[in-house]
Amino acid sequence: MNAATEPAAGRDDAFTLAALGAIAACTATVAHEAVGHGAACLGAGEHIRLLTSVYFRCSQGNPYIDIGGPLGNLAAGLIAGVGLIATPRTDSRVRLYCLFVMAFSLFWEAGYLLFAGVLDRGDWALALHALLGPDPTLVRAVAFTGGVALYLAASQAVSSGVKAVAGPTAFRSRLKTLLRWGWVGGALAAVLAAAMFDPDRGEAVRQAALEIGVAAVPLLFLPARSSPRAAAGTPPVAPRSGAWILAAVVIWIAFAATLGRGLQGLG
Repeated sequence: MNAATEPAAGRDDAFTLAALGAIAACTATVAHEAVGHGAACLGAGEHIRLLTSVYFRCSQGNPYIDIGGPLGNLAAGLIAGVGLIATPRTDSRVRLYCLFVMAFSLFWEAGYLLFAGVLDRGDWALALHALLGPDPTLVRAVAFTGGVALYLAASQAVSSGVKAVAGPTAFRSRLKTLLRWGWVGGALAAVLAAAMFDPDRGEAVRQAALEIGVAAVPLLFLPARSSPRAAAGTPPVAPRSGAWILAAVVIWIAFAATLGRGLQGLG
């Protein structure tokens, strides 16, 4: 067998991978906006004025509400990482879903930290100013350093995770296929849902593209190392699954109809 050609038995389905990525992107967004910011707002005894896939407004702001979204993503990334390890190898599509949730959640916050480090804006900047004081130089330095560190840690975790899911004999082409189509599905799901927000469609789409698409660009370049040769007859990690594709469609429609369009006056 030519080492540059992966066995036909090892082909993975792009639609199923995109479906897993789409569900994972919805999960990461709910963790940030609804669970993170939303729970912090309601826990402070306030009311949710606006909840969308990219915007959150509470009746009263404070640093705890600001940091709630990032903490929601970090928690989702950690839980997904544990889920990936705990899920049996036979449930490869569930493990891939956990991998994509971890990737989108952690890369989102790594990118958000870099954003705060460069522009001194956003949830992380507000929370760090409350903790460190008004000095923008200090806040930017801490945020930027934290963003770089989180990107490196998340990249290593995702690289290890996808190789664990695909197996030690996986072709580099297979690993990149798994990550590429998951990224495509997640980015499309986020952008198309944000386009449902009529009051500010253009900015909502831009924010969604940055949070899920641009922030998770490392998925297109990981992992750096893999086996040079695959075992003959290696079964696919993500074969076609009508159930997962249908689930992605149903979940995305519900997500777009609620957080995509935006909810107001909750709590």
